[in-house]
Amino acid sequence: MGKSIPVITILLGIYVVLEDAPRAQTSMHHLKHALTKRERSVQEIETVWLWTRDVPADPSAIQRLEQDVKRALDSHPPSERRAVEPGIRRMYARLAYGFRQRARWIVKGFSEGYMFTGELPVIGAENIVVPYRAALYPTGVLQHEQGLTAIPYAMWILHEPVIALAITGFAPTRWLSDIRLVSESKNGSYVTLYGKFDPPDSPLNPYSTTSPAEFTLDAGKGHALTSVRLERSDGTVLLLQVKRWKRYQDLWLPQEIEVTGGLRNNVQKLSLLEVRPSNKIPPEWLRPGIPVKDVRLGDAGVIYPLPERRLPPLQEIQELAKVSPDRPERLPGQEPSLDAGVWRFLPPVVLVAIGVYWYWRVSRAERRA
Repeated sequence: MGKSIPVITILLGIYVVLEDAPRAQTSMHHLKHALTKRERSVQEIETVWLWTRDVPADPSAIQRLEQDVKRALDSHPPSERRAVEPGIRRMYARLAYGFRQRARWIVKGFSEGYMFTGELPVIGAENIVVPYRAALYPTGVLQHEQGLTAIPYAMWILHEPVIALAITGFAPTRWLSDIRLVSESKNGSYVTLYGKFDPPDSPLNPYSTTSPAEFTLDAGKGHALTSVRLERSDGTVLLLQVKRWKRYQDLWLPQEIEVTGGLRNNVQKLSLLEVRPSNKIPPEWLRPGIPVKDVRLGDAGVIYPLPERRLPPLQEIQELAKVSPDRPERLPGQEPSLDAGVWRFLPPVVLVAIGVYWYWRVSRAERRA
């Protein structure tokens, strides 16, 4: 009897594990289905946001203010220093004593992703803004600036990939690996995902690859993202929280988002100003066949024509770089055509034929001699 109790306990434990495994798979399958549904719904709308960032003062920067200004001035030719000095002083004073930035962003869904139209104010000259145009895909960012450049989210407008998840409908499961799903409340209204935050668009990642990220979703709001907690590579912690919600038809959208833990513990806020249906029409600059320089593998980049307004996954670019880093013979993901194969083998066939003919003539001449 004494030996049978541990055996029964072990068998019971195995039964529980086997019983829970299908449930966990079913729950994850259900969650991914719900997140995919939300992605498609958000792609049907266009949202307008007010972005604000407050950066506090930096005592060390205040102490070295004059040195920083002098170093910046010395980088200019002597003839230009007097003209650029006021702007340089304003910029470094803002960086030292703190500053606020405000900008308006528009996120418009289309069939393959989201169009991002925004602006960033220049530090030290907040009345001057720099326009920013990009297409956001699950696989990376296609930036429009003197041509098209494919960049990873780690190099995106604010170097904060997680903000892209908050203002779009991208499912967090796309960018998480080793996912562990936990239901927090008794009625299952809140679901928390733990996993490694690893955007599949670049070896670059500003967040920790050892500490698990924590994503909380509200099942009662269509599994909308409510909060994110993750650790940066430098050990600091980033926290994203949805403070208020807005309901648009059957879709719950974050109305106020707060992000803390960035540069010098700055605070970023996103306020939803407007929601409207998207016409889903991509801009003129996003047309198939236009050259793209893809730097997701490195600064050297891979050049290829844009295939059907989609951004190829990193795996396709890696294969493309092996074949032809600067002049690919085909679109990413496209199989070589029959005609291309024929023309590829035609030159050597012609050379062989010429060689055979020449050998035949020489042999014939020798026999006559």
